[in-house]
Amino acid sequence: MKNFKIRSSSAQLADFLRDEICSGCLGSVMPGETWLTSNLRVGRNIVREAMKKLEKEGLLIPQGRGRPRLIRRNLDGLPASFRVTLLLYSHSGLHKEDAQRLLRRLGEAGYQVEVASKTLVDLKMDVGRVARMVGEVETDAWIIFAGPRDILEWFAGQATPCFALYGRFPARPMAGTGPGRIPAYQNAIRRLVELGHRRIVFLLPDAMRKPTPSRLLEQILAELDELGIPTGDYTCPEWKQTPEGLRQCLENLFRVTPPSALFIEQPREFHAVQQYLTQRGIIAPRDISLVCTENDPDFEWSFPLISHFDWSLRTTINRVARWVSHVSRGEQDLRSGFTPAKFVEGGTIGPVAKF
Repeated sequence: MKNFKIRSSSAQLADFLRDEICSGCLGSVMPGETWLTSNLRVGRNIVREAMKKLEKEGLLIPQGRGRPRLIRRNLDGLPASFRVTLLLYSHSGLHKEDAQRLLRRLGEAGYQVEVASKTLVDLKMDVGRVARMVGEVETDAWIIFAGPRDILEWFAGQATPCFALYGRFPARPMAGTGPGRIPAYQNAIRRLVELGHRRIVFLLPDAMRKPTPSRLLEQILAELDELGIPTGDYTCPEWKQTPEGLRQCLENLFRVTPPSALFIEQPREFHAVQQYLTQRGIIAPRDISLVCTENDPDFEWSFPLISHFDWSLRTTINRVARWVSHVSRGEQDLRSGFTPAKFVEGGTIGPVAKF
């Protein structure tokens, strides 16, 4: 049995501040003792001991009495030598705000960050192809965007630390985070039912539907059942996630019994759906209600405001950065959790159209 060791308050505070430094939460200057004492609610002596420890490690540079300590980065053995590779869902994901903010955040913290040349879409969501690609990449940690269950389970079984950003976290322990969208879906569905909608359709990616329905999809269907809305293949149609596949899916949906409300995952898909509907003279919210289950900075320019889901991207990025900080120091971090998402009602939903 290993020796049980109780850590002092100053050692715990040093760990916390080290995480903040290595994850990029702090800038180039460490806050002063008075600020730390007040905001962290710890004694001044504890703060001073923690500062001395970080100075000995070389993370802080003292500037003399009454002057703030500087934060030093890119020390040997610290983040500069630690390689992180992002495995994106598709190439378009590189231009999204979450990927750009994560790249900037980890780069500013001193890590060597790269993006895998192939995406999950390129690799056909195939575990064997992913395994071969991973074997050709030299890295110290992986961050997988929106991975399906079987691929995340494969990563969880590898020696290299991995983090699931979105996607279906496997049953086995694995670090991960993403928006907790079940309450947002429930609130949006209830609102639409209040407005008279019963033909509600969800355009969901394969990862949420295959090989078995995700927990999120199960909760969506359960909510519809509770409200007396019939569910089936019409509710969550299968479609190929390409521009042609989306158009074919819409053609099928609007051929006989068109939906009165549509939930769409990606902003790019949302705009494509809007364009398709406009070409057919179908306008939201007059003829149909539309909800995007993600947010996009461009939505601020839309009038009326697009109904969407929103969550704190900052909280999500902070969690990933903390994980990288932990594993870069050889610490195991398998915690997973969600950032609460909310439904933002905009002008793209309204009462069901009466014909």
